[in-house]
Amino acid sequence: MKKIRAFVAVELPASVKEAIYKDAMLLKREGLRASFPSSESYHITLKFLGNIDVQMVERILDALKRALKGVKAFKVEVAGSGTFPHISNPRVVWCGVREGQRELTKLNGLVEDALEGLGFEREKRDFHPHVTIGRVKRVDGFAKRSVRNFCEEQKSYGSFWVRRVVLFQSILTPQGAIYKELGSVALEEVR
Repeated sequence: MKKIRAFVAVELPASVKEAIYKDAMLLKREGLRASFPSSESYHITLKFLGNIDVQMVERILDALKRALKGVKAFKVEVAGSGTFPHISNPRVVWCGVREGQRELTKLNGLVEDALEGLGFEREKRDFHPHVTIGRVKRVDGFAKRSVRNFCEEQKSYGSFWVRRVVLFQSILTPQGAIYKELGSVALEEVR
């Protein structure tokens, strides 16, 4: 049985991706030793599924359609930044969400509920909606300073409407992950 890596996410519009990417490249030019994903791969993960049987794709999409029925489209502003696990030990640099955080958290809960019914284990960590912009390879004084300066700016990267939830396949390559849409679930339009 063929296995694929998959995750459920919210896509970002090109304008937001480009704004984030400009700042990521500033960090790179400053010399931050990190792996920086391409701007095309930016998204807000709702649930990482890991390796799944390819035959599960339709069952996952059906479960998501049932769980998200009646959920209305909502607005999100990508703004602010931070690190995991914390600023004094930056391993992952991210952009956060200012507007729409409550709605994304609700969406995450619905996705978790739907997929738990198919045997996927619930995430134990609290949900923190974010866009990963870099994975720090070497944490030194320079990395801490440049990341701290970046995080202090807390700028906005733009707003957009979340109108669908997407199931993606993650294809790992030496140049980084490539994401292929496997299907999506539309949210109800706001009238």
